[in-house]
Parts: sequence; C-alpha cells; structure tokens
Amino acid sequence: MRLEKIKLAGFKSFVDPTTADFPTNLVGVVGPNGCGKSNIIDAVRWVMGESSAKMLRGESMADVIFNGSSSRKPVGTASIELIFDNSDGGAGGQYASYSQISVKRQVSRDGQSNYYLNNTRCRRRDITDLFLGTGLGPRSYSIIEQGMISRVIEARPEELRVYLEEAAGISKYKERRRETENRIRHTRENLERLDDLIEEVGKQLKNLERQAATAEKYKTFKAEERQLRGECLALRWKSMHDELDVHEREIAAQENKLEAEISTQRQIESEIEQLRSDHTDANDNFNKVQGKFYALGAEIARLEQTIQYALESRARQQADLSQMESSLQELNRERQQDEDRLESIATTLLTQQPLLDAAEIEEREASEQMAASETAMQNWQTEWDGFNQQANEPAQLAQVERTKINHIESEAQKLQQRLQRNSEERERLQAPDLVNEIDTLENKQREAQTRLEEKQSALDAAIGRIGNMRLEQESVNRKLNDARAELQSSKGRLASLEALQQAAATEGREGADWLQKQNLAEGKRLAQSIDVSSEWRKAVETVLAQHLQAICVDDFSRYSGAVVDLEEGLVELIESAGGSQQVADDSLLNKVDSKLDLSALLGSVRMADSLHDALSRRNELKGNESFITVDGIQIGKNWMRFGREAGAQKGILEREQQIRELQKTQSELESRVESLVKELEQHGEAIASAEAQREQQQQDFNQVNRELADTRSQLSAKKARADHLKQRLETVEQEHQELNAMIAEGNETIESSKERLYEALEVIETMSSKREALVQQRDRIREELEQARQQVTVKRAEVHKLSVELSTMRSQHGSLEESSQRSRNQIEQMSGRREALAESLSGDDSPIEEQKQKLEEQLQSRLKVEAQLAEARKLL
Repeated sequence: MRLEKIKLAGFKSFVDPTTADFPTNLVGVVGPNGCGKSNIIDAVRWVMGESSAKMLRGESMADVIFNGSSSRKPVGTASIELIFDNSDGGAGGQYASYSQISVKRQVSRDGQSNYYLNNTRCRRRDITDLFLGTGLGPRSYSIIEQGMISRVIEARPEELRVYLEEAAGISKYKERRRETENRIRHTRENLERLDDLIEEVGKQLKNLERQAATAEKYKTFKAEERQLRGECLALRWKSMHDELDVHEREIAAQENKLEAEISTQRQIESEIEQLRSDHTDANDNFNKVQGKFYALGAEIARLEQTIQYALESRARQQADLSQMESSLQELNRERQQDEDRLESIATTLLTQQPLLDAAEIEEREASEQMAASETAMQNWQTEWDGFNQQANEPAQLAQVERTKINHIESEAQKLQQRLQRNSEERERLQAPDLVNEIDTLENKQREAQTRLEEKQSALDAAIGRIGNMRLEQESVNRKLNDARAELQSSKGRLASLEALQQAAATEGREGADWLQKQNLAEGKRLAQSIDVSSEWRKAVETVLAQHLQAICVDDFSRYSGAVVDLEEGLVELIESAGGSQQVADDSLLNKVDSKLDLSALLGSVRMADSLHDALSRRNELKGNESFITVDGIQIGKNWMRFGREAGAQKGILEREQQIRELQKTQSELESRVESLVKELEQHGEAIASAEAQREQQQQDFNQVNRELADTRSQLSAKKARADHLKQRLETVEQEHQELNAMIAEGNETIESSKERLYEALEVIETMSSKREALVQQRDRIREELEQARQQVTVKRAEVHKLSVELSTMRSQHGSLEESSQRSRNQIEQMSGRREALAESLSGDDSPIEEQKQKLEEQLQSRLKVEAQLAEARKLL
C-alpha cells in the first residue's frame, strides 16, 4: 500500500483546495521557509487521528483551520484526504479487494470532527484499525520528523519494543487481544453484579411476601372502612337535613325584620335628600360671596405690588446716578495718564530709529565679508576634493591589486588541493563489479515478476469466487429476512385473531371464576370443534349464536354438583361424545363437519337459497323447524330472526378458520426459516473457508510482491549508483581540466597585478608635497571665516535687540491710543445716561399717590365683603 496523493483544503496555510501528488516511492518537497512543507506532514499525522495540538505545532485543534490573513478571510472548515494505492492488497480485511483506499478527516470551528473511509462516515477507531500493523499512524515510526532519529536511538527498551512490534506487524494482534481481555473483564464484572442482584432479590422476597399479606389485610380493612364511612355519612346527612329545616324557618323570620328596617331606611333617606338640597343652595351663595372676596384680595395685592415696585425703581435710579458720577471722574483721570505716556513713547521712538538704521548697515557689511570667506573656503574644498580624487585613484588601485594578488594566491592553493582530491576520486570511481551485480538483479526481477503475475491471477480468481459466494449468501439472507418478516406478520395476525376469539368467549359472560375453579377456563370451545363451508358460515353463526362459546366436555354430569357454586353469569357446556342422527338432505347440519352431535342445535334448521325462497316455503315447516339463508336470515313458521353482530362476536367462525390457516402457514414458515438458516450457515462456512484460502494467497502474493519490490529497489539503487558513478567520472575529468586551466590563468593574473601595483606606489609618492600646501591654505581660510562669522553674530544680535525694543514701543503706542479713544467714548455715553436719570428723578410723585388712594378704597370694600362671607358661613 503506497500513498498516491494528498488533498488539502482550509488546512493551515493551504486555504484553497490543493492536491499534492506522489507518483513514485521517492518524492522531495522543497521550498523556502514558511511555504508549508511541514504542514504536509502535519496533514498526514492529523488525518491519521492525531488529537494533540502540540504535536501539530499549535495551541488548540482549531489552529489547523486557516485563520485568515490581510488579503483572505478565515474559513470555517478544514479537510484532508489521503488516497492510497492498494493494488497489492496491503490493507487486508474487507478493504483488500479495493485497489484504492481514501481516508478523509474534516473538522469545523465548533470542534466537530468527522472521519470517512472511501467517502463513508466512520469512527476514528476504524481508521486506526485499518492501519494497525502497517507502521502508519499519527505517532508511528513511519513519519520521521526532526528529533525522531534521536528519540529512537535514546529510547528505552520498552519504547523500542513498540517500534519493533509495529514494524513486525503484530501490534494489531496485541490490540485485538487487549480488546478481548477488556470484554472478558467487563463480562465477569457483569456476572458478579448479576450474582449480587440475585442475592439481593432473594433477600427481598420474604419482605415482599409479608408486604403482600399486609396488602391483602389492607384491602379487607379498606372495604370495611368504606362500608362504615357510608353509614356514618348517611346518619350525618339525616342530622344536617333536620338542622337545615330549623335554619330555613329562622331565615324567614329574619327576612320579615329586614323588610321593616328597609322601609324605615327609605324614610330617613328622603329627609336627608331635602336637607342636602337646602345645603346646596347655601353653599352656592357662600361660593359666590367667597369669589367676590378673593377678587378684592387679588386687586389689593396687585396695587400693593405696583406701589412697592415704583418706590424700589426710584431708589435704584438714585443709586445708579451716584455711581455714574464716580465712574466719570475715574475715566477722566485714566485718559489723562494715557495721553502723558503717549508723549513719552513718541519721544523715545524718534531717538531709537537712527541707532537701528546704523546697526543694520554694519550687519550687512559683516555678512558680505563672511560670504567672501565662505566662497574662498568652498573654492579650497573643490580644489581639495579634486586633489583627493587624483591621489585616491593610485592608492585604491594599489589596494585592489594587493587584495587581488592575495586572493589569487589563496585560490591557487585551494585549486591545487582540489586537483589532488580530484585525482584520488578518479581512481575510486572505477567499479567493474557493479555491472555484474546489475545483470544478476535483472534476472532475479524477471523471475519475481513472472511469479507475481501467477499469484495475482490466482488471487483474482479467489476474489471472484468469494464475490459469487457472497452474492449467493446475500440472496439466501434476503430470502431468510423475507421469511422471518412473513412469519412475524403471521404471528402478529394469529395473536390478534386469538385475542379477538378470547374476547368473544368472555364477552357478556361472568362465569370465568367458576370455569377457573373447574379447570375449564382453557377448555376447547364449540367454535374450535366444527368446520363449516365458507358460504354457510354466517348462517351457522346466526343459528348457533352464543352456543359457539360453549365448552366441550366428555360428560357434563360430573359438574352437576358444582352448578350451585355459580353465583352469577352464564356457563354453557356441550358433550363431545354422542352418536349422530339422521337429518334431511337440506338440513344445515350437512354443511358442518364435526365429531360432536349437533343435531339438537342444527338438525331442524333447513337451508333456503334466498329470503324469497324461504318465505314461499314456510308452509313446509313442521314442529320446531326453520329456514336459514346464506345471508344468515332465519325464518320460522310464524317468526323471523336476523341481525348484524358487532365487536368480538362478529365473524367467530371466519376467524377460527383463519386461525387454523395461519397456524398451518406458521408451521410451514418456521420449517422454511430453519432450512434457510442452515443454508445460510453453510454459505458462511464456505465463505470463511474461501476467505482463509484467499488470505493465504494474499499473503503469498504480498510476499512475492515484497520480494519483487526489494529486487526492484536494489536494482534501481544499483543502476542509479552506476549512472551516478559514470556521471561523476565525467564531471571529475571535466573538473580536472578546468582546474589546470584556472591555475595557469591565476599565475598570469598575479604577474600583471604586481606590475600595476608598483606603478601606483610611485604616483602616491609624488602627491604628498601638494597635499601639505593645500592643508596650510585651508587653516588660513578657516581662521578668517571664523572671525567673520563671530562679527556677523554680534551685529545681528544688536539689530535684533533694537528691533524688538522699537516694536514693543510701537505696540504700546497703538494700545494707548486705542485705550484713550475708548475712554472718550465711555465718558460721552455715561454723560448721556446721567442726564436721562436726572430728568427721570425730577418728575412728580402723583402716580404713586393715585395708586395708594385706590388701595384704600379696595380695603374698605373687602371689609364689607368679609361681613357678608361670615353671614353666609353661618348659614352652612
């Protein structure tokens, strides 16, 4: 069994469905770090049933699902499918006949994990059992990862034994043995529990017997209690009935008293109504006077508030006028101070402006001098850069040539060493024995291939035979299932019919206890002892009616003494012995087949073709004779009986006939089922024998296949070794020639580099004097530039200081002018307001006097209304 391909979808970095093919036994997966190489091995381990997130390089099992990236959304499920080539039948068991086996695992973010074998839902245990003994599993030795070799080497003997047993293929037998031992242990535990239960039930039987006796006594006492309680309730009812009569008379007397009191109440209510009307009129008058009083009170309050507001407003205006006078004086004083400061600032500005102009001229002159020094410095720097460039070229050339000479000499030594190793390797690559080994392995491969084809043919024939035998077994199994279903249906129908017959036997009859005491409850009924042709069954049922449930006995005179024991109900007995009596040809008795003498019940009943025929022939009847039709209509000389039975009494004879037929059919079906079971067992034994033969042939085939695979592997390795040696020899020869050429070329390069090195050293000597002159010129220009920069910094500080002072003075001058203008505007506004307040206060107080006079008048009116209100309150 070999892995052909892996299908990945949503697993770790494989978000899109991806298929990894493994066409041969040796496949390499290469790629940069982080591209998902290790995820392929994790996928194989995971689908084999690995449940530890740590072994899959994660924190939880949900980490195997693609969790999204900057450009892709996360997915909800992850699935891995391994497809194995089983053409060699390595799987064994029920999967040996499959040329290809698919193992699949699917997991969702809710933690639900599903396993599939050949796209059929299965358990994780099924996948583990499939690969037991093959060396393949979630933590088996066949998956070799980082650290696996060291773990095997350092493993203890117990751990190493696990690997050896798995490689030997006996781990599956140990697992089956462990399962069998567990089942045996569980069975023993169950048996022990059953023994405990039996012992416990035995202990409880005596308690249950005592409880049963107690229950019987309880039933007896309960019946006595019901009798006594009924008598007690009857006496209590009689007593309560007498008390009820007394109470009814008392109620009648009280009702008369109630009528008298109600008439008195009606008179008092009419008087109350008259008083309520008078009180309403008085209340209306009081409300009218009270409303007038409240209106005068509101007017008085309004006049008082108006007078108070006028007085407060006049006092507020006088306070505002005095405050405004003081504010005007303060504003005049502040305006004078601002004008004095403006004159002082203007004088200072006239003296500082010439100083600023002179400082700016000196600052410009210093800047021009610094610019000239910087220009000279830049010119020197340009000349210096040019000189350095000229001087560096021979120095760099000399350094390069030295490095090149050292490198070539080092490479020459390495080439000499490689040339020596190359010569030694050419001698080792000569392998004359390898060709002979390859020829021997090719002959061995052809022989193994021939034997493998023979084994394959035999195995295919055995699988075909087993398939045909299984088809025959399935056919027999289907027949057996059909027969069992038919038998079960027949048993159910028979049980239903027997239940109906039993119900018909007990319906309307209360003598079951008597029959039980006489051991006749299970006795044969009349309906079970007769056989009637199908067309006259309804007629016989009509005539016999309740006689059909009569119990057949040998001699009912032996039960004559027990007749008096029947307390209630109806019991009918019929003797099974007795001779037959001659009857007419058209008697209904001729349609009945029975060993019983039924002449007394059916001998006088004659058959008629139809109701019309029976009616027309009534004159032929004698004594107690009668006619019966096929439809069950019975006609006597002067009477007629017909009807439709309901419930269990309907179709007793028809059911009895069906019961007999079903019993016969059931017996036939049981024989058929037994025969099919034996046939099925024979097929099973034959299939087991064929399976054993096929298993042996499969093992032979696998053994030959393994030998062929080993031979192919050895041959492939030898051929690969020969090809490799041939290619390597050619490569070594070519490398030998290239090394000689490279050594010669290196020697020539060293000579030319040495010449260029000597020329560069001579040029470097001539450049040193010019360098010293340029350094002295740089020091002089740098000193002049530093002095010019210091002078410019001083002049700029002076100009900045004077500019700040002048700017501050100009800002203060502007602020003082604005403040002076605001003061003048405020003085004008306050002067206008002062004149308006003075004019308002100079008016007369005549409105306030008028309001006070109205207030006095309203107070007088309120006194009068208060007197009226007091008079109205007395009337209430």
